[in-house]
Amino acid sequence: MKFNLGVTAVLAIASVVTIGPLVADADGQMARALLVACIAAAAAAAAAVVVWRVFQRGQEPAVLAATTYLALGGVVAIAQALAGDYTRAVIIVITLPILPGLAVGDRRTRQWINRVAGYTEVGHHDEK
Repeated sequence: MKFNLGVTAVLAIASVVTIGPLVADADGQMARALLVACIAAAAAAAAAVVVWRVFQRGQEPAVLAATTYLALGGVVAIAQALAGDYTRAVIIVITLPILPGLAVGDRRTRQWINRVAGYTEVGHHDEK
């Protein structure tokens, strides 16, 4: 569980750090309010993943890490679009599934992530 909490924390911080300058540079109160809502959405997505992890203790850490990356990356893409940077938003949306697809789709990568997290299929231990 510590592995997934660490992944969630790092990705949530990266999302807030990415969205923060967009809030500072926003033109108008409405754009600023929507971007602040994106920061709240990033926090809510991170909290939802942690709650999901608590209830799905048998789920592989690789799947949870991929889900966290997709959820928070989606929030960042929305924030980019709200800030008016549609090109960056489209690039994020197009490239977003690549890393989680590799993490879950490639057997060796998935096994490596699960091994780093301390997950074993037999006992479902997640001690790290």
